[in-house]
Amino acid sequence: RTSDETHPPPSSGIRQVWFGFKRILRGEGITKLYSIGKKMGEGSFGITYLARDKRTGKEVAVKIISKSMIACADSIEDVDREVEIMRQLSGHENVIEFFEAFEDEKNVYIAMEVCKGGELFDAVQEEKGNYTEKKAADTIRQILKVLAHCHLNGIVYCDVKPENFLYLAKDHKVLKAIDFGLSRHFTPLGRALRKPRGTAYYVAPEVMRFEYGPEADMWSAGIIAYLLLTGKVPFSGETEKEILKELMAGKKIDFESGPWKRVSEQAKSFVKGLLERDVGLRLTAVQALNHPWLRGEAADDFVIDAAAVSSLHAFSKYGRMRKLALRAVAGVISESGFIEDLKLQFRTMADKDNLISMSELEAALQKTTWKHTDKEIKELLESIHCYTYGPFRRQSTGAKIDYHEFLAATMSIRQLEKQIQDKEHWKEILRKAFNKFDKDGDGLISSEDLRKCLSSDRDWDVDKLVSDCMLEADLSRDGKISFEEFVGLLHIHDPSSSSRYGYVKTPRNLQSEDRRHQKAHHK
Repeated sequence: RTSDETHPPPSSGIRQVWFGFKRILRGEGITKLYSIGKKMGEGSFGITYLARDKRTGKEVAVKIISKSMIACADSIEDVDREVEIMRQLSGHENVIEFFEAFEDEKNVYIAMEVCKGGELFDAVQEEKGNYTEKKAADTIRQILKVLAHCHLNGIVYCDVKPENFLYLAKDHKVLKAIDFGLSRHFTPLGRALRKPRGTAYYVAPEVMRFEYGPEADMWSAGIIAYLLLTGKVPFSGETEKEILKELMAGKKIDFESGPWKRVSEQAKSFVKGLLERDVGLRLTAVQALNHPWLRGEAADDFVIDAAAVSSLHAFSKYGRMRKLALRAVAGVISESGFIEDLKLQFRTMADKDNLISMSELEAALQKTTWKHTDKEIKELLESIHCYTYGPFRRQSTGAKIDYHEFLAATMSIRQLEKQIQDKEHWKEILRKAFNKFDKDGDGLISSEDLRKCLSSDRDWDVDKLVSDCMLEADLSRDGKISFEEFVGLLHIHDPSSSSRYGYVKTPRNLQSEDRRHQKAHHK
């Protein structure tokens, strides 16, 4: 931001940049507020010093960024965004606490919590071969808490790597994320991030394809987990170019040889879930926190997974027959161990009657970056709560969501299919769901079958309901819904995006056009 009217440029003619942070009056300087001590670290844009706040006596870290380094528009925006994101995320136990940002004619100053425990990998090396799986799990758990917090607030970290995590104290108990200079906001159900960011060893494959979102952070966390458990990274290239070449070539990641022979199957399953190339199958932060390898700790108080919020919105727009089909599958798998993360989220949100009301959903959504009016929340509830008829009839509770409705709206069919490795078992689950509608047991769902399911003492237009369901699912137009058509209905997805966060990928022709413009701009 600049304001040449209120802050005239120096006599040198150089345009003066002002961010709107607290301003240090000319002649007073930083030393009026802080006693600056030794240098703690240095990055591409700033130097961090140990300092003491003269107003409170509290020891802090002060990052000093020279305005001479941030003269271009992109750099100005980066600094502004970093401060905004630090302020937004501050208060979480594993995020460095932000105190204030201020400026004078020459510098920007960011005051924050001081970490004296050293870098993550320095602590690992101090263990001298005694870094156990339990310690690795505790470290990864803290990193995942940061990512869950970021994603719930609509932020992609973009640079998840060991160097960006410091221990608060020498006891190495509390880990803190410290650098959000590359972090970006993402828009739920909006566009994917395009510009590659991150560090070669930890960058996700989709980042190099210029289409990515929160899932990229999860890949990076998987690389850190791989490194903590084995002492090495999965790619053997010696240069950044060689590493990225292996990454983009789809090189198979080794989970069998060397150190992996000493790693538990649960830990191996966990890392594989993070290093899944298909972003639609990759674990979200909340799913990873609820993986059996990490589940030993008490349940974390996350209200809802960021991906689940997007799923709720997507579900509200589905056709009625697809909603019914998903609800039927939810009824079959509701007590299985494949959906522990969703069970936890529902228990956290539900009231004493085991239902999610408008007030509970509103309270959950308030902790996310998704802002909703009362009208939008009510419409969302009503679009999900549409099962007071047919095989799912229950006593009317008004606009409230029960457990099975929540599962139907938030579960990922693709992830379930991958988790249930026994294909016959998966087919049996789908067949049981199908049979809820096949009233006469002839292996097909007819209009009459649906009419029996959907008949109710409520004022439904049953004929229209049946007609809509048949039109949606009976693709062969033979007047019946086959098992194959039913299964196909469950797997419908937007081909432009396999992301569980619902962001839209750029069509290939537009993507090429954008890149041509970018090249022309840089010539």
